[in-house]
Amino acid sequence: DYPAGEYVQIIDFSSYTKPGKNYYLVAAPATSFQFDIGNDIYTNMKYDALKYFYHARSGLEIKMPYSEKSAWSRPAGHTEDIAVPASVKDYAGPESIDATGGWYDAGDYGKYMVNGGLALWILQNQYEHSKKYGVDDIFGDSRLNIPESGNKINDLLDETRWEMEWMLKMQIPEGYDRAGMAIHKMGDQYWTLLATRPDQDDQRRIYYAPTTAATLNLAACAAQAARIWKDIDAEFSDKCLNASKRAYEAAKANPAIFYPYWAKNG
Repeated sequence: DYPAGEYVQIIDFSSYTKPGKNYYLVAAPATSFQFDIGNDIYTNMKYDALKYFYHARSGLEIKMPYSEKSAWSRPAGHTEDIAVPASVKDYAGPESIDATGGWYDAGDYGKYMVNGGLALWILQNQYEHSKKYGVDDIFGDSRLNIPESGNKINDLLDETRWEMEWMLKMQIPEGYDRAGMAIHKMGDQYWTLLATRPDQDDQRRIYYAPTTAATLNLAACAAQAARIWKDIDAEFSDKCLNASKRAYEAAKANPAIFYPYWAKNG
């Protein structure tokens, strides 16, 4: 393995069909990591992958037993995530917005409508797909081991709602320029230093002007959420539907507002 600078081996177990756990190989003096053999060894992989979203939650303490291991726990970050305009001369929007909640995009602790919208859409599609084929129980209540587990609602929906509620907050209220549109993103004024925990981040939080792309992400995700939650939480469904309609009309009225170049470098 040239990138690692190590000698590796590929071992074919195709002829070995006896299931078991904690096997290991010995080629003196080396002993391999333990491994399992069976038809279900990847069963938990989907839950491990979905656990990413819990660990990426903003405004929430990540703790046992939901973090699986105490080493992955951390204090809540950005519990009062109030963002001010990145540039008042380019957009006359609200003096501040409440951006609490949602998923962090990466180590810089930004929260982005387009990136988050794509992830949210995929997870909501995953739920609808599993519902259509009668296998939604694999994401059923308590399957993901998240704080909402035990509330009698599909855990995948609980996780998607965390992001959907944040996206709803990103819609510009009436009385401001581009009302009904959605801000493009929000986050730290400058790049966060590596290895900074979210609760240790003390930078000024800013939001960027609404864009057509962000607004259409809100329209699509909120419309889908309205459909999904209609028979589960009618009030939340109506809230999503109203936001979706406002966003769609605002996007049609402003069909070509792009993310500004200065924001990429500012």
